[in-house]
Amino acid sequence: MIKVKDGMTIVFIGDSITDWYRDMQNPLGHGFALMVSALLGAKHPDMTFNFVNTGVGRSKTGDILGRWKYDCLRHNPDVVIFLAGVNDCLEPLFVDEDKFPPSLVKDNMCKMLDTVKDKEIILLEPFLNVNIGKFANPWGLSKEWIDENLKPIQEVVREVAKKYNTYFIPLSEIFEDLCKYGPDKWTAEGCHPTEIGHGVITNKILELFD
Repeated sequence: MIKVKDGMTIVFIGDSITDWYRDMQNPLGHGFALMVSALLGAKHPDMTFNFVNTGVGRSKTGDILGRWKYDCLRHNPDVVIFLAGVNDCLEPLFVDEDKFPPSLVKDNMCKMLDTVKDKEIILLEPFLNVNIGKFANPWGLSKEWIDENLKPIQEVVREVAKKYNTYFIPLSEIFEDLCKYGPDKWTAEGCHPTEIGHGVITNKILELFD
């Protein structure tokens, strides 16, 4: 469990799921980063927290590595909550490139985590479920395609979590299991969570704090 303390800084970093419409008026966005900050703050009214969201839409792990010092390290975080990897998988669909090798994703993540070994780290598993409901994924991706292209990246994230002894939340498994209650309830198109989906991620994160 992560010991909560007064004045702790929690940095959320990743892609659009972390970003989730953050702007100058809403620096934490409207997703799980905002929900975690609200509920953790409400649970500990005697404490002050510094929550920072530096998620950026369509970011690949290499993009995050490029801004890691500015978006993460300069805030001197006590806790880093990190979600990335799905864009490394999807980007070749948009730019007509070969798929990203999982080894590159691993190398990018290790370079980042090497700098925060003394911090509490929560790695969120990248996920992409086959949504066969009202809002099917716009890329027309089959389960076979996802298994071939995303699963190797998910395995890399698990390996990195084990290597650095971080907390790990298996979001792919969690959302896949929840889809039995209706896929549209959890994600818009298999990737971006609905408000309830963000609530699921929030609950899983909060379970790791004392």
